[in-house]
Amino acid sequence: MPSLSSIGGLLHSKRLKAACDRIAARRDRPLPAATPRDEELVTELRRRIATLDPPPPDDGQPSERVWRRFVQQFRDTVGREDPRAFLRWPTIVKAMFVSNQPYLSVELLSLRARHDWRSRWRPALRESPAGHPVPFWALPWSSGNLIHHAYHLAQFEARTGRPVEQFPAVIEFGGGYGSMCRLVHQLGFSGRYVIYDLPEFSALQTFYLGSLGLPLVDADRLAGADRGVVRVSDLSELARALRWADASRCLFVATWSLSETPAHVRETIMPTVEQCAGVLIAYWRIFGEMNNHEYFSRWAAEHPAFAWSHRPITSLPEHFYLFGTQPRGAIPRPAPPAMRSAVADSAEVR
Repeated sequence: MPSLSSIGGLLHSKRLKAACDRIAARRDRPLPAATPRDEELVTELRRRIATLDPPPPDDGQPSERVWRRFVQQFRDTVGREDPRAFLRWPTIVKAMFVSNQPYLSVELLSLRARHDWRSRWRPALRESPAGHPVPFWALPWSSGNLIHHAYHLAQFEARTGRPVEQFPAVIEFGGGYGSMCRLVHQLGFSGRYVIYDLPEFSALQTFYLGSLGLPLVDADRLAGADRGVVRVSDLSELARALRWADASRCLFVATWSLSETPAHVRETIMPTVEQCAGVLIAYWRIFGEMNNHEYFSRWAAEHPAFAWSHRPITSLPEHFYLFGTQPRGAIPRPAPPAMRSAVADSAEVR
């Protein structure tokens, strides 16, 4: 019988990924011609990016420098490449979109083994043509990234008994291009969704989620909205969005984003996490200067009001899940004081 190490090596084999890519390429399709709506969205995305202040210089911690370089690369690419195919840009693929990695096949098998695969998860994995995603070799009408996100949500549900769509609100720290938000809605969510991210990625989320027709809400119009998706990068907008969503009833989601920020940034976010009804965090053991396993283990121990599940991610060595839920009917604690803006120092991952 093969050893665990040999199986792990196979699941992350570059040769096997190349073989999966070749299979997927047979089901790939060219980018269709742009519609007037497509052109309108592209123009608006480029306008939003052009009006942003330049990113700060690379003078921070290693975890900060990585994402500041990525932001600059993204800005440069938006102006010269077709955003309708942004999911194939090397900068996006490296940080936000996993395609045919062999370990995703294990995650897909796990989803298929669920009793509600056909009724719930399979329909939710239908990929959109927006962004021109690479098809997944074993499920060509979906994508590896969508399968990866579904696996996170299914693992959370299996460990906590709480389906994500049953939360009345979601706060996502670092939403990438909006894939997790899209998936949660495809699972039946119809509440209030807040994404806190860098301004460049808030613009990308507006482009992507707008192309899907999701109910986007501007931060200055929250009072009249009983549902929708708010993208914020500013401290004052975040504070209003948190009141709108009612953090004490929210699921907090951060897939690798918190683990790729320095300590002084995450400390501005964690007071909000304390207020939430549920927590779904995925993280690297080590990133840059941060020992994340020590950090999140200590943080969970300091918050015993949550029922915690803290465990390795089977398909990704040296990566971990931290899942938590507050007891039903728990009395929310007072809201934390206003947080300083961490957007200039933070970012998203997968």
